[in-house]
Amino acid sequence: MILKSFYHKKSTKVYLIIITITIIAIMSMFLYKNKIIKMENIANEYSYVFLYSKKEVDKNIIENIKKDKNFREYCEGISWTVQVKVDDNLTSNEIIIPNYEEEKIGDIYIYREKFEFIVKDKYDSKNTFFVYVSREKYNELCDYYKNYGYIIYVNNWYKRKDIMNKLSENSDITVSAMPVFNLEVDYDIIIYEINIFIKIILTVFVIVNIIVVVNIIHDQKYKIGVYKSLGYDRRRINKDQFINILSLYLVSFIFATIISYLLYLFLFN
Repeated sequence: MILKSFYHKKSTKVYLIIITITIIAIMSMFLYKNKIIKMENIANEYSYVFLYSKKEVDKNIIENIKKDKNFREYCEGISWTVQVKVDDNLTSNEIIIPNYEEEKIGDIYIYREKFEFIVKDKYDSKNTFFVYVSREKYNELCDYYKNYGYIIYVNNWYKRKDIMNKLSENSDITVSAMPVFNLEVDYDIIIYEINIFIKIILTVFVIVNIIVVVNIIHDQKYKIGVYKSLGYDRRRINKDQFINILSLYLVSFIFATIISYLLYLFLFN
């Protein structure tokens, strides 16, 4: 009966609409943010975090990074004039190059010095732009130039800076993000702007809900005397008010969830 009378009030319906709209706004922004993050991850599937040092990198640094939930995989690699990875199946001066190269002999320039390799194979270069050399040649190049590195792939490109900051704690290491493609859309800026909107909406949500709760309590004051005359004690009255407010938010949340999901399906699928 108490809930029924509570929802019969016009003010309760207004509160329900206001709270539902603010929750929809919050949910929609979070759903939109997740959509943008997914788009960024797809666009940067082959992008990587690159670390290099003038001396051999301590393997413990890599082992610690592997514990990060955003870590996907890593491999030895270095970025000179070209990006170079190791292929343990290659021997001596053999090399695997992208398929846009037409030469049978691969002339690779590293720091303006030309190295001659025998092309063993080519690979589809739509997504990656590395050349693969034997471990013997890779170690030779690293020792010659005093340049050692690792290529680290992450699960969430948006959170790549978390891993980069951890790696940067070592003063001997230089860390940089290496996007494979130059994208026309700067997803990081979009996500940054979304985060600002979320903070604004959350602030509005808190203010609105403080006003709503205060108004509900104020609206119920005149009924307290009636409830007391019916034998209700103060604890029972407070309990009923709490149930009213809780039910209002539960109903608003349910409506907001359904509407937000339908909006997401309509706009992004």
